[in-house]
Amino acid sequence: TKMSNSVDDIPFYHYMASVYISCATSLLATFQLLYCLHAIFILDSRNRNDTTKQPPKLSRLNLFLILACTSPIFLCVSKAVNCYYTMEYKFFNPTKISEIFFLCLSEQFYIVFAWNRSFHLIKMHFPCRFNYLAKFSNYSPLVLFLQLIPWMVQILAPDTKWITGWLYSTTSIFSGLLVTLWEALMISCFVAYLKRESEPNSKFKVIAWYGCVSSLLCFCATALYVANSTVPRIKPANSNLLVTGVYLFVTLVVGSQVRMKVVLLNLKKANENSKRLEK
Repeated sequence: TKMSNSVDDIPFYHYMASVYISCATSLLATFQLLYCLHAIFILDSRNRNDTTKQPPKLSRLNLFLILACTSPIFLCVSKAVNCYYTMEYKFFNPTKISEIFFLCLSEQFYIVFAWNRSFHLIKMHFPCRFNYLAKFSNYSPLVLFLQLIPWMVQILAPDTKWITGWLYSTTSIFSGLLVTLWEALMISCFVAYLKRESEPNSKFKVIAWYGCVSSLLCFCATALYVANSTVPRIKPANSNLLVTGVYLFVTLVVGSQVRMKVVLLNLKKANENSKRLEK
């Protein structure tokens, strides 16, 4: 959101709306986390017909999905606290750091999970694009965590408000554009795969379809984020509402990946059942 030390001219209900929406989104994110844990530790175990009493092993991919589900909870809670803090005390507060930190984590965990889930498809069918996507995935933390720098400067040097405001707009737009480019390349691979293959691999088909959904949601989030950074003289309360919308889209992106996980598990179970019937 835009940095401001005063909210005297901002309608009270705009801030309260941001608080309520953030709380509701955090509840949605919590439900998604529980759904994710259910899929990983119960559905997956049943699919493998695990008769032992040992708990199922947590794969690297599942770990990233759990982390991707957890981060939006703290992100939205931080946003709600930040809005309430600003509304009550009317000055910049350090909770903004935690909000941006969890935003960066949410984006990072999503990229890592989405890449690890999709890179087999992309490497097999789109080797030229694979190299560009792989490089961005490897260096994405450097890009995403740039968004923390302006807020750290704001706390360490409160008198440099105009510089930190410019830095924030620049880093958020830069990060948003790079993530959008990455998503555009990803969705182009998914769409091309679905169009090219008359009978696509069922697993890859699910990954491609949900990849398209999550990419479109990312585009919506990025559009709101860039708009918030570029609209001149936007009021802090309106900016908060825009950013709250961004966080809702971020949460829905993760939810689409959880749903994809469940669909893939159900598909695996259906394939196993059909093989048994054939025998």
